[in-house]
Amino acid sequence: MTLLTLAMVMAMADEPTPDTAAPEPADVQIVVVSGLGWNADGDTAVDGLSAGLLTVRASAVDGVQGALIVATTDGVVDGVQGALVVAKAGAVRGVQGSLVGAIADEVQGVQISGAFTAARHVEGAQLAHGVVVAEHVEGAQVAPVTVANTLDGAQVGLVNVAGRADGVQVGLVNVAKEAHGATIGALNFVGNGYNRVVVTGGSANVANLSAHLGGVAGPYTSLGVGLVRFGEPWWTFGGGMGVHVPAPGPLFFNVEGTVWGVVDGVYLGDGVLGKARLAVGVEIGPRVAILASGGLDGWAGRGVVTPQVTSLPTWGPRDARKIWPGFDVGMTF
Repeated sequence: MTLLTLAMVMAMADEPTPDTAAPEPADVQIVVVSGLGWNADGDTAVDGLSAGLLTVRASAVDGVQGALIVATTDGVVDGVQGALVVAKAGAVRGVQGSLVGAIADEVQGVQISGAFTAARHVEGAQLAHGVVVAEHVEGAQVAPVTVANTLDGAQVGLVNVAGRADGVQVGLVNVAKEAHGATIGALNFVGNGYNRVVVTGGSANVANLSAHLGGVAGPYTSLGVGLVRFGEPWWTFGGGMGVHVPAPGPLFFNVEGTVWGVVDGVYLGDGVLGKARLAVGVEIGPRVAILASGGLDGWAGRGVVTPQVTSLPTWGPRDARKIWPGFDVGMTF
């Protein structure tokens, strides 16, 4: 009896297991409320239209999914997913959009929302009127606030934040722990960038203190204050943009244009100072360099007091607009 039972068990083990056929995808899924409707089960795969009066959920969608409040796909949306409040998917190959939030693990295409978008990996674009967040972006992020751990493409916004940026950041404030591309903005904070304190004196200021904030190479922002002449209450404040160009060895070049307000004690003067400079720098130590620049200074305003240290020749009306040769020498740290 024992041998017969063993033989039967072995014979049954040798028999092939019948295939469990996967359910056929539904062409249409209509959900009135959760669990009620046509193919309303959340495990339904849809090859066509998945729609919900309030919410809708599917295991996968090859086509279009939409709902008034929340549209959810556990797997892949190959097509379009949208909702008024939140659209959520495991992966999107196409377009995902919502008035409030769009969330996906993987995006190959476009993710767009009125408030925020969030994804782990984006190949394409994230767009929002508020905040876009991603772990890794191969493409573009466009929003008032953009955040990415690694960026291979572009961030365009008022505030852009990246761990590592291989591409371009364009915004009012750009922050990157490590950048290997262009950083264009009013304030740039780049861990491995061109971040220098610059102390100079020259044709327009007997002393000037500025900060240069930019990426490794390319555009940087210059902000500073200066004293026009010793023993007088005139001082300047302002800034502008420049381009930092490293050269082989210890040399580097800066091309810079700045605009400065002129103040008499605490009263703003009736005019502005402009400076255009081509600078040559020589690194003489870790983050220490000698800097010399030449170009033009320009004054547009009224009054006889202009920010001019030297008696270099000027061109233009005495009390209106004039230009003169400009220069600065100093050091950067």
